[in-house]
Amino acid sequence: LGADAPLTLQNLTGAATLRDFFGTANLTAHLDLAGLRQGDLSLATKMRANGSLHGPLNASVETGGSVAARVNARWQPGLVQVQRLEAHISGRDLGFRATPGASLRYGDDGLDLKGLDIRLVPGGRLRAQASLGQDKMDVRLDLEGLALTPWKKFVPALPEGTVAAQARLTGSPSQPGGSFRLGV
Repeated sequence: LGADAPLTLQNLTGAATLRDFFGTANLTAHLDLAGLRQGDLSLATKMRANGSLHGPLNASVETGGSVAARVNARWQPGLVQVQRLEAHISGRDLGFRATPGASLRYGDDGLDLKGLDIRLVPGGRLRAQASLGQDKMDVRLDLEGLALTPWKKFVPALPEGTVAAQARLTGSPSQPGGSFRLGV
């Protein structure tokens, strides 16, 4: 992939404006990178943020080149909502796309992840939900039908076939318990 090739950076620009710092603290920011290259790998990036530093604050990241990705999220104190999350490897039938609506709530009492549902390309699905606190834990992870063959381009030792896995952790962080099932 050209790891010995030099790393080049082209046209990096950005700006940030913060209005009413001691009041609403409204931020408008962007960062654009026209090209980052090393051997056969390339990446172009656009990042945007708009809103109050006290929330809500909308942020987006878009990449092109070797990996085309899009992320749109909204932050406010105690909550991150994901409206878009997807990525694809250029020239290969590999990537993922999340169903909109995943959210992560966090605070002094712990964190709560809901609605993470990702479709894998060319096949498979990953779903996760979690609730973590000082005294309790309930984490669920479900992987269905992940096709291994397309990933052999990156990890040649992988076997042929598909993978399915389910994991659940319960109890508390100090006394965890759970189950795990893997099928290949």
